Amino acid sequence: MTLRHDQRTEAGPPDPHDEQPQPAKARRRGRTGWLGLGFLGLKLGPKVTKLALAGASVAAYSTLFSWQFALLLVAAIFIHELGHVWSMRRCGMPVKGIYLLPFVGGVAVGQADAENRLSEAQNYEIAMMGPVFGLASVAPLLAAYGATGSDFWGASAAMVALVNLFNLLPIFPLDGGRVLRALFASAGRGPMLGAMAVSLAATAIGLFVLGMPMLAILLGIGMLEFYGEFRHGAGTGTPMRKATVAAALIGYFLLAALLAGAIFATGTTSGGALALDILRG
Repeated sequence: MTLRHDQRTEAGPPDPHDEQPQPAKARRRGRTGWLGLGFLGLKLGPKVTKLALAGASVAAYSTLFSWQFALLLVAAIFIHELGHVWSMRRCGMPVKGIYLLPFVGGVAVGQADAENRLSEAQNYEIAMMGPVFGLASVAPLLAAYGATGSDFWGASAAMVALVNLFNLLPIFPLDGGRVLRALFASAGRGPMLGAMAVSLAATAIGLFVLGMPMLAILLGIGMLEFYGEFRHGAGTGTPMRKATVAAALIGYFLLAALLAGAIFATGTTSGGALALDILRG
């Protein structure tokens, strides 16, 4: 290479066609390719995270149940969260997505602080649509159980109903706690904070009596939400009228009764018996 370079120097300017800087071009293409992969990774990051969490959830529940039931349970949780997403979008709230969390359940993530721009009727609807979609997912399981008498379908219906019924408990950050918040927020900020405080106290008592780790997680998240609402809350949305509050309460208790009915209807199955034992304490 040195000799050839010297000859060119003596003869005059090099012919651009004699030497192709292919290695440099290859390096540039390589760098461009890695940058492209990097941008693709950033773009697909949330989707990959969601898929990874979904897979981790199935794997986690498979340590407790069969993989078939674990898969069905994760699908039921996804349908529950899909109800929240559907309602969020219907109410005009931007949605970031659904994240399934092993041994915890799932969460539908909307835009931060968007809740404060909604009416309390909309907040109530968003909270209720998760269990409503959950009830809809129980219906085909009950139908399959009625048609086949299979313990698997009956147990699945009972456990999915139990998960959705648990979410209706009036504690934060469960759906029932958000229903409670929407109802009391219609009476003002003070009653809303008071209801949240009572709910947290009840959760703490339940944790002390039952010793359930899940309640400890819920209590921690609920306390953070209460602190944020107390210190930085932007106030309540447009309140519900008294008649609307009454109708909302009826809808809440009716939904809970239907989910409980699904559990009692499958009480002779393994999952139904377990769910009944949990309900009876």
